[in-house]
Amino acid sequence: LEFLAAEPSRIQVEIYDMSAHLLDRVTAEIPSSGRYHIDVAGMVPKENLVFIRATLGGRSEAYRYFRMRDGTFAARPGLANASIESAGFAKVAATLDTLKVTAAGFTTRSLPLSTYDTTVNVRMESSGGGGSADAVKSAGCGKAPTITTGSAKQIMVGGTARTYNIQIPDGYDNNKPYRLIIGYHGASQSANTVTGESYFGLRTVAQDAILVAPQGIGNAWPNTGGADVTFSRQLVIQLEEGLCIDKKRIFAEGFSMGGAMAYSMACTAPDVVRGVAVHSGCPITACTQQHTTPVAYFMTHGTQDQICGYPRFGVPLLQDFAKVNGCTTPDPSQSATAFEAALPNPTSASSACIEFTGCKTSNPVRSCLFVGPHAWNPGRPTWVPAEVWNFFKQL
Repeated sequence: LEFLAAEPSRIQVEIYDMSAHLLDRVTAEIPSSGRYHIDVAGMVPKENLVFIRATLGGRSEAYRYFRMRDGTFAARPGLANASIESAGFAKVAATLDTLKVTAAGFTTRSLPLSTYDTTVNVRMESSGGGGSADAVKSAGCGKAPTITTGSAKQIMVGGTARTYNIQIPDGYDNNKPYRLIIGYHGASQSANTVTGESYFGLRTVAQDAILVAPQGIGNAWPNTGGADVTFSRQLVIQLEEGLCIDKKRIFAEGFSMGGAMAYSMACTAPDVVRGVAVHSGCPITACTQQHTTPVAYFMTHGTQDQICGYPRFGVPLLQDFAKVNGCTTPDPSQSATAFEAALPNPTSASSACIEFTGCKTSNPVRSCLFVGPHAWNPGRPTWVPAEVWNFFKQL
């Protein structure tokens, strides 16, 4: 550990294990300004991963420090201002790193790691087209498409005309089953809002998916008598007949009341949607029934949200599907307060994410929090589209 002292001072180096137990501490007086070194490697025990906090004068910095395969160590910053002795340490350390897997002819996968002591099953998808190996082709596969990219497309549902916007990938192949992502706008917004924001930014990253933005009644999703879920079901049927869609990979995403609508689809239509992404969601259009079918669940929420306030709103929805999906860590069976306390503690508009563990096979749960207001896109450029797409394409 190399550091530069501007004046006589004191340096203290502390080493902690994964459970925040203090393993070693070294304190030294710095007699004058200059550059100094401390042999940290000699202080590290056999653990593969430790956390090091160095304090020089009144300033502290913390690092993840882990053993490489060749016996050397590597350090990476990112724990500054973390209180190792408090619950904040667990929040910051909840997601340690990202594993990136590359292979010739396959799409690169990025997977969050909550521990290095684990075995990860990685499912790679061919980058040469053709869809996933276990895809279930819709009726529209192998046929000339009857639906084209455009706005205000009409569909009759129970005698009522409903509309939607749609974006079909360039170079559409009618023999390739595509993922379908349904994007629900927020209250007082419209399908054109979703289109204008590039389908929650997915057009820039999910270029190989069919994106659709339904229009809510009165620019909202009251879902009276399940009408909006029925609309969504009928819309999926129409799209499956007119385009080549992978029936096993249909997803829903939404913001605010649209997030509640995505949650409602996960609750009441798990036979339709494989996974959902809920941004700053409120339980306005939420489940009115007990549900037990797992659905992959991803949530983002701003901790300064004054409309769908955090943690009062988004967290209960997350906790609900963490239970249904059988996740064990964080433990969804504990109280709402304890569950919320186990989530990451964001310090900026950047993502503070956690991947739940112990969940049922192929039904992951992930949450990313940020310091910010009622919004799906904290900061520009935003990290949300890539997070959503990485979550969906792993399924």
